Amino acid sequence: MTGGEQGLLGLAFARDYATSRTFVVDYTDRNGDTRVVRYRSDGTKGLPGSAKQLLFVKQPYANHNGGMVAYGPDGYVYVGMGDGGSGGDPENRAQNMSTLLGKIVRLDPRKPATKPPSARLCGTTTNAPSASSTRSFATSTTPATSARKSG
Repeated sequence: MTGGEQGLLGLAFARDYATSRTFVVDYTDRNGDTRVVRYRSDGTKGLPGSAKQLLFVKQPYANHNGGMVAYGPDGYVYVGMGDGGSGGDPENRAQNMSTLLGKIVRLDPRKPATKPPSARLCGTTTNAPSASSTRSFATSTTPATSARKSG
């Protein structure tokens, strides 16, 4: 990758990393699209063959891709998706409830993607459409305004 706001965007270790040896990375691929992938480690390095894609989102521009990724107290992974780029969010994606861009997305790290996510937006009964994908997805993907503590 050269220039722009692309490449590795975020990294989070599972809360039980000491025993599970799992972690998640959020990055833009060579086409500039967002991928969130779970890996296992041998304790010193990540194992490329263990990769399980949790999310793929087609990015319209080379900037504003987000990148925050964290495990919540509920065990889910939360990903901050940028608004998709350009200057000033010209397509108003952050305010558009039919896209994952400009949202915080909740993923179940135990379930690799196998069909398009039916992303339910918090506080609504509307389902967002699937992210563009070269694979299919089957994750519990929920854009959220904040991580909620379970308890």
